[in-house]
Amino acid sequence: MIHIMKANPTHVKGISNVCTNAYWATYGETHSEEYI
Repeated sequence: MIHIMKANPTHVKGISNVCTNAYWATYGETHSEEYI
């Protein structure tokens, strides 16, 4: 079952990790580490 809830401050680290990993997965092969 999926439970949808509004994010709160305790979710910040997890959200940040997901965004960081997605950015690396998307641009890791086409952009330099310095750029990312």
